[in-house]
Amino acid sequence: VLQREVRRFLAGLQATIDAQSTPAGRIVESCAFSVQYLRGHPLLNRLLATEPEAIVPWLTVRGGPVIAAVRERIAAVMRREVYGAGPVPDGAAHAIDVAAEVCVRLTLSFVLTPPTVVPLDTADDARRFARQYALPMYAALLEQAKPGRR
Repeated sequence: VLQREVRRFLAGLQATIDAQSTPAGRIVESCAFSVQYLRGHPLLNRLLATEPEAIVPWLTVRGGPVIAAVRERIAAVMRREVYGAGPVPDGAAHAIDVAAEVCVRLTLSFVLTPPTVVPLDTADDARRFARQYALPMYAALLEQAKPGRR
């Protein structure tokens, strides 16, 4: 069930990314989609409320495969943004992987521990957060990954 739901999430995330025409739009909308989709997911919310011991380990201490799958999807988008179909230097690949993993882990944190001073209750809230905090962070990380940069 978890694998099926991860596949659904990834398909929705990809559709959200594909619908955007700019790199900034892809980052902002993918962040907003991720937070809203996961915070509003009925099965995930029910499991977190009634059987946290069944789901929380798969999103934390046993979450490596889930984190890796989502990180790779996000990193692939970032690599295309910077390098197109060209080769990615090792150092740049690492910077992109770090940026993607930070995105995944930050989203998981907001989903698993929803009470926060950061307003994320609506898609517009999530977009504002992404524009103010996520976009500059990812822009800086992607800048490090650009060709000719070390």
